[in-house]
Amino acid sequence: MTKTTIITSCKGRLTHLAQSVATWLRATPAPIIIVSDGCPELSAPWSAVLHAPRIKICMTEADIDSDFSKPRALNYGVTESETDHVLFLDADTLLMTGFWDWYAPRVAEDALFMVAPSPERRDLTGVLGCWTPSFLAVGGYDTGMVGWGSEDLDLRLRLFLTQHPRVIEIPPDLLTSLPHPDTLRTRYYSEKDKMASHHRNLQRLVDSAERITGQSIWSLMADPAVGRMFGHGLGPEWRGE
Repeated sequence: MTKTTIITSCKGRLTHLAQSVATWLRATPAPIIIVSDGCPELSAPWSAVLHAPRIKICMTEADIDSDFSKPRALNYGVTESETDHVLFLDADTLLMTGFWDWYAPRVAEDALFMVAPSPERRDLTGVLGCWTPSFLAVGGYDTGMVGWGSEDLDLRLRLFLTQHPRVIEIPPDLLTSLPHPDTLRTRYYSEKDKMASHHRNLQRLVDSAERITGQSIWSLMADPAVGRMFGHGLGPEWRGE
C-alpha cells in the first residue's frame, strides 16, 4: 500500500496544533512532519503529544520576526518526507474516526484529494492530498503568495491543469476544524487585512492559470471541473461587479 506523510506548518498556533495532532495520531498510522516557520512556541519545549515517535519537527531558516510563509513551510516539509504521497493539513484540522479507512484505499498516483468548497467548510480549504512527484512537478506551493490566503487554491488548480488528476472529495463528516478569530490568522503577517492579501494572491493565481493554459480564468471556469476547485472563492465580487 502507498505510504502517506502528513505535513503541516506552525507559527504561533501550538495550542491548536496539539489538539489536531492528537486526532491525527489516533485516526491514522501516517508519519507526521511539523514545520516551524520561525514559530516562537516550537522553539520552546514542545508539548507531550508532539513527542510521539511518528512525529518529526523541523524548521525553515525563517526567524521569529519574519512574516509567516505557509508555502515556504510546506515545501520544506515535502523535502523532509520519504513517502510518495503527502497529505497537507492545517494546524486547526481535526480528523475523525474512520478517516483512514476511507482515505488510504483511495490513495493513487492520479488522485487529488480536497474538501469540496462551501461557505461552511472554508477553514478546510488547506486540506490537500497528492502524489509527491506531482507536487514536485508543479514546483510545490507558490512562495510568491505573500500573506494570508489563496496558496491552497493555487496549488490544486495548477495540479489539476497540468497533472490531470482524478479529484476526490473527502466526506465532510471525516474531518472538521477548530474555530479561531481572524486575529490569529494574520498575527504573523505584515498585512493584517486578510482579504487584501487574499485578493492580491488571487490575482497571482489567475495570472499563473492564464499563463499555463493561454485562456482567461473565466473561460477556464466555464468548465465545471475547474469551477469545483473554487466553489465561491473566485466569484463576481473579485472582479469588482
